[in-house]
Amino acid sequence: MNESTTDEAEPTHLTTRELAERWRTTTNAIYTSRSKGRPIPGGSFRRGTSVLWPLAQVKAYERERNLLDPLCNPELRLANQPVERKRPRHSAAHAEAA
Repeated sequence: MNESTTDEAEPTHLTTRELAERWRTTTNAIYTSRSKGRPIPGGSFRRGTSVLWPLAQVKAYERERNLLDPLCNPELRLANQPVERKRPRHSAAHAEAA
């Protein structure tokens, strides 16, 4: 088979190691989050000794989190908010000199 014609289908589930690599964290952090209430709605399930995470749920969770993250959503950045300029305060000494 020619390598250029082979299509590798995207997996439907991620292992905990793959999820940790995707999120640039450790597998222990994923397991800890899971034990404290599952970081992803829809969650994970066990297949044998492996814990699998549905990729569609992972992507939906990431989209939702990105909408709430100021680093990913420019509309939430304070730097993009209009700034109300205040008049500079003048001290009594400054007012007398003028």
